[in-house]
Amino acid sequence: MTSLHKFLLALAVAMVFTLPAMAQEVSSEAQRHMIRGEAALEEAETETDFQDAVQEFKRATQLAPNWADAWFNLGVAQDKASDFAGAINSFKKYLALSPNASDKAVVETLVIKLEYKRDKAQRVKIKEIEELPSRLAGDWCEFDEIWRCYTKIEVSGSTIKFYFLPPTGDVYLHHWGNIKGYEIKGSYFWAASDLDPNCPNLEIPMKGTVSPDAQRIELSYQRPRRYWDSSAPNPRKRCTAEGMETKKVIYLRKKP
Repeated sequence: MTSLHKFLLALAVAMVFTLPAMAQEVSSEAQRHMIRGEAALEEAETETDFQDAVQEFKRATQLAPNWADAWFNLGVAQDKASDFAGAINSFKKYLALSPNASDKAVVETLVIKLEYKRDKAQRVKIKEIEELPSRLAGDWCEFDEIWRCYTKIEVSGSTIKFYFLPPTGDVYLHHWGNIKGYEIKGSYFWAASDLDPNCPNLEIPMKGTVSPDAQRIELSYQRPRRYWDSSAPNPRKRCTAEGMETKKVIYLRKKP
């Protein structure tokens, strides 16, 4: 039996004795979520599984905010779900509600260890975000009924540019922006050549998100309706943009 299983078994046994003692102070609904959280904790194998336990224990703390044991169990589940900051807060809440707890020294030591885990995770995340732009450069595929690998991304510092590389025809820039973390903010270019050389280019606000693994990008913007008015006396005024189309979303994935 692993140390985790031993802990869970001990926790389950402790719960049997704890719940009746709290019956006068804790609602039956809070106790119900406590037991459900215990069941989720016993069966959990992945971080996603532990999130189920987190939600149950969190509900127990909402229904019984002064129930120290609920905060303790919430901290255990958050630790296993890699929510170290949340676990620290929960264990500190437990200590505040149980200042004379027999396991006070053990929990205080655990909080220090969790602070190390939190700080290390933050350093790793910062490094991943710093390296993210360089990981985006290269060939990408855009979904348009089928995946078409006609997009090339260039990155310089925090500036990101999306080029369209059709099998035939000229290469042109269609999106550009700045990337900060996993967010992109910039513009969508609608070239004059789409209608008539006399028409001005349009720059439309665009935003996007990058997946944490840097394998997928989603771009979105509101594209205006655009048409050419041949009756306008001034050639440059023949091209008119009015109204907004529905939101357009572009899905991109890194070319294998």
